[in-house]
Amino acid sequence: MSTPSRPFGWRDKLGYAAGDFGCNMSCAIITSYMMLFYVNVIGINPLHYATIVAIIKIFDAFDDPIIGALVDAGRPGKRGKFHPWILGSAIPLVFVGALVFLNIPDAPYWVRIAVCVVTYIAWDIAYTAMNIPYGSMASVITADPVQRTQLSNFRSVGALLANLPVMIIIPLLLFKNNNPVGSRFLPLTLVLGVISFGAFMLTYFLCEERIKPTKKEQVKFDYIATLKAIGKNRPMIGLIICTLVFKLFCFSTGSTNQYVFMCYFKDTKLLSLSNLATMLPMVLCMTCVTPLTKRFGKKALCSWPFLGSFVVDMILAFAPISSPYVWIALQFVSGAFMGLFTLLMWALIADCIDYQEMITGRREEGTVYATYNFLSKFVSSFSSSIIAVGLSISGYVAAMQSEQTMEVANNLKIMSGILPAIGCLIAFLAMHFIYNLNNQKLAEMNVALGRNADGSLETPDLADVLSSD
Repeated sequence: MSTPSRPFGWRDKLGYAAGDFGCNMSCAIITSYMMLFYVNVIGINPLHYATIVAIIKIFDAFDDPIIGALVDAGRPGKRGKFHPWILGSAIPLVFVGALVFLNIPDAPYWVRIAVCVVTYIAWDIAYTAMNIPYGSMASVITADPVQRTQLSNFRSVGALLANLPVMIIIPLLLFKNNNPVGSRFLPLTLVLGVISFGAFMLTYFLCEERIKPTKKEQVKFDYIATLKAIGKNRPMIGLIICTLVFKLFCFSTGSTNQYVFMCYFKDTKLLSLSNLATMLPMVLCMTCVTPLTKRFGKKALCSWPFLGSFVVDMILAFAPISSPYVWIALQFVSGAFMGLFTLLMWALIADCIDYQEMITGRREEGTVYATYNFLSKFVSSFSSSIIAVGLSISGYVAAMQSEQTMEVANNLKIMSGILPAIGCLIAFLAMHFIYNLNNQKLAEMNVALGRNADGSLETPDLADVLSSD
């Protein structure tokens, strides 16, 4: 007789939070500071950098689905099919993340380009090998909608805790006289990598995979069939559109703020306060997301608040704002509206994976999550490209550092507000009109999958248990 799983509890939630803490320790420094490092420190032309990032992300078209397929095709070990990947990819991710920030500003231009390309590809592979199994694992830890909301919430807690030092403390260490210091990037990234390794070990030992694949679910990998099924997966399509515009436009704030405070307000010391103001709404939302989900459902909480962010971001873009503190306060309000989607998005993808199983009869957590993650990473990489293009359009001259003209500084301010405004409007339309898994449909789906209406696993009859031994 197989050993029964322990009940879902705090160990799972803490372990899952630690996983995203580790992932964001690596990812946040790349997404927030890589462009600043290569454009302002290494001296790569912004348009060249934008092209590099775009081309490398095409590589992800093969990277993510291949990792997802390998995860699904592998034989589960004692701890399940996702745990071995988390253990095996932890150390490589630490070192390749640091290598991205090799400080070689005096090397020939082609060498600087080559180092950017090679180290970024290496980091992308290591990060994918960690993040795909980690993200997929949520759908097998529990099937209960409320417990999935808690997992998603704790995952966001982990991301928030990781972003605190990256977005608040790191700017104080990286900048001197309002300009970045190249020699400080690599050692800081290496320290963050070691911390992330400890977090991944907590995930490995604390989380438990409870939903096991049955023999009928172990089918040959057919990615074309999976893509066709995703094309029929209406909630997945709505979530993908929302996530793509959210990552493409709304995640631009961390990068554009660097230029707003360098050139418009001319005070990079306030970057830490600004970054803190964009994170604090997450803390407020964490305290109420579970009761709000029970009352209104995930669909409502991930649609209507986007309209509030849209209005605030338009004010940021076009209102004459002379005080940096007013700017920070308005970004706080915008972040409060967007916070609920950030907390719930991982619960939404678990529900979409279940919907895929319902319409296909196959359980392909790794492949489905990998496709979602590929699209998310691919588009989020274009956020940097859009900002890099925006810098050129605005008239920004990297050699002048913070000493830009007032016209250029104002253009940077407009860009910082208009990008998230566009994202919030499209996100609302996708979640309100396309995504269709409300509370009633979730209950119906769980029954169709052989679970109780609340998503908990059905308890088999004693005769069934004895006959299976």
